[in-house]
Amino acid sequence: MPDGHPWPRISIVTPSYNQAHFIEETIRAILLQGYPDLEYTISEDCSTDNTMEVVRKYEPWLQVVTADENGGMSKAINRAWMKTTGGIVTWISSDAVYLPGAFQRVAMTYRQNTAAGEIVGGFRFMDAGSRLTSAVIPPRLPQGSPSDLTLQDPESWRLHQVSTFYTRPALQTSGFHVREDLKHNMDRELLYRVCRSFPITLVHE
Repeated sequence: MPDGHPWPRISIVTPSYNQAHFIEETIRAILLQGYPDLEYTISEDCSTDNTMEVVRKYEPWLQVVTADENGGMSKAINRAWMKTTGGIVTWISSDAVYLPGAFQRVAMTYRQNTAAGEIVGGFRFMDAGSRLTSAVIPPRLPQGSPSDLTLQDPESWRLHQVSTFYTRPALQTSGFHVREDLKHNMDRELLYRVCRSFPITLVHE
């Protein structure tokens, strides 16, 4: 890093089931960051399309964790998270991408805010043809943190999973898992747990 410290390891997990049409763009958006200490894992749930044909092209640069059956996104995330070693950990769906330079920006922010439980940036929507369809939507948390988000108006804050990176101490303190009984809001429930005990650092990019 510019101050002489080693770049922190970033562990990214992509849960995937029948996402052959999108997953290559996700993989390339991660690997082509050029980040010097990246641990990338695809958590594959017995896809019936040609997802694995796409993934195998990139096996020299990533790990693959497979299951015997499709157990859902939460199980896929947890299965791969157990194998991560990074100081910064997150997941990204197989139909989303990171913009260039994202990991370096996260690492620099982490270096300046080592007590943070999460680093959350802005995001943009894109369509199925990879065309960006919105301006940058910045994160917002007007009440500050740590705090109990369940007691705040949900319209007052916005912390989007696709631009969220967790620190390992925060995950370890908060259980290091997403709830497998939740199919759609596992990200928000984890956010509630982490935010109760740790400050969240916002990056408006």
